[in-house]
Amino acid sequence: MAIASCSEQTTYTRAECIVRIDFDSELTGRSIAQAITKVMDAIHIDPKNTYLGPYPSSTIQYEEHAIYLQFAEQCESKSHWAKELVRLRMQPASPKGFKLTVSADKVEPGINTIMVTGHSWVD
Repeated sequence: MAIASCSEQTTYTRAECIVRIDFDSELTGRSIAQAITKVMDAIHIDPKNTYLGPYPSSTIQYEEHAIYLQFAEQCESKSHWAKELVRLRMQPASPKGFKLTVSADKVEPGINTIMVTGHSWVD
């Protein structure tokens, strides 16, 4: 019989771990594409080690002007960590006129949002 510790138990559904970040911009065309690339890179590249939270998977839905983050741990604090990523890394990497807002809406996984699967979630 195997005994699992609390840290090994998967307790979150994917929906409990997803956050949407809406972006609004005065930029168009190539300029907005370059801004989005910088913002997305800032999620995972942190040379100054400013962000100390869990690292999420991420994707962007251009048509919706939304970035989706899916955390694999500390999902009860997903909004806090998303706001920290925006404050410490994503907004500073953004050009003037590119605004990021963390949504409080519940997000379901799917082809129009984010569809990361694996052992970190119960579904």
